[in-house]
Amino acid sequence: MVKKLSLPLFNLMASLVPELSQAQPVVQLVKAFNVHRGRHRAEKLAQGLELAWSYMDESDQKHFEALCNNPHFQEQVAEYMEAALNTPSEIVIKAIALLMLNDPDCRLDDAQKERFVRAFEGLSNEKVVIFLALCDLDRTEQSIYDIYEVSHDKPVKNYENEPERILLTFSDLLNRGLVSPDIRKVEGAGAFFADLAPNTDGQWSISFGLTEEQKSYSRLLDKAKTLNPASPSTAASRR
Repeated sequence: MVKKLSLPLFNLMASLVPELSQAQPVVQLVKAFNVHRGRHRAEKLAQGLELAWSYMDESDQKHFEALCNNPHFQEQVAEYMEAALNTPSEIVIKAIALLMLNDPDCRLDDAQKERFVRAFEGLSNEKVVIFLALCDLDRTEQSIYDIYEVSHDKPVKNYENEPERILLTFSDLLNRGLVSPDIRKVEGAGAFFADLAPNTDGQWSISFGLTEEQKSYSRLLDKAKTLNPASPSTAASRR
């Protein structure tokens, strides 16, 4: 058999799809891995749905069952499933499960739900964790929306020595609409939205805003994190 990859790399790729023989061509390994990845995310979504369902009381379950007959809701669910299968973050996948079940604690309207799904689609778990850490910062000022700051002396928890990672992640979050520009610093079209101020002493800062909708995203993600299969008794106590 001709292998165009080095044997160690080939064997590593084959090991990522346990049921696949290592006697497969490289192209088949890549295709099989893609299917395997999709299956893994589908399993996470199914787990999230089962857990979210177990946390709902009977009246909410009945409301959801009635909602399933709504054509618009059926279309939404199809979009949620597609987004979940394209997202590596388990936290986001579970949050999508909550949206699919129309969880009563998710105070988002249809347009906000759509924006949430599109904004978080494809986002890594680490970036989701950083987003939640930014949302947990203390407010520094109030403008049109609340203003926050992260800097060398007010770092993100667990990333105290990695300012570059925070700056890059922040840029991605800003582009996705998950954080807002510091409105006090916007002086016109084309103005730089964030206060990135590194200097020779290693000092830096970012100021940004969070709208009420963006804060509701963090609350949804926080609830998704509580969907823990290790604590079924908690779910039972809510029923």
